[in-house]
Amino acid sequence: MLENGKVVFSGPEEDHPASLERFISLVMGEIPRLRDDENGYGPKGKGFIPHIEIPHSTEKSFYEIISYFNSNDKIIKRSIFK
Repeated sequence: MLENGKVVFSGPEEDHPASLERFISLVMGEIPRLRDDENGYGPKGKGFIPHIEIPHSTEKSFYEIISYFNSNDKIIKRSIFK
């Protein structure tokens, strides 16, 4: 949720899966892994999964979130965020 302009977990702290940065990094890493290109797990990449069609709205949201965290330097730098 947004709190004072910052993204934070809601609910009791003991229910949080990890640090917010780690959680977002894990979730955001799923889109690049699903892609059917040389970096993904699809047939053109590592071949672990069949082709998956990623909806345009999902890709758009992915880049909006990546852009937010990159521009605000609030996420741990990982290869998908460079």
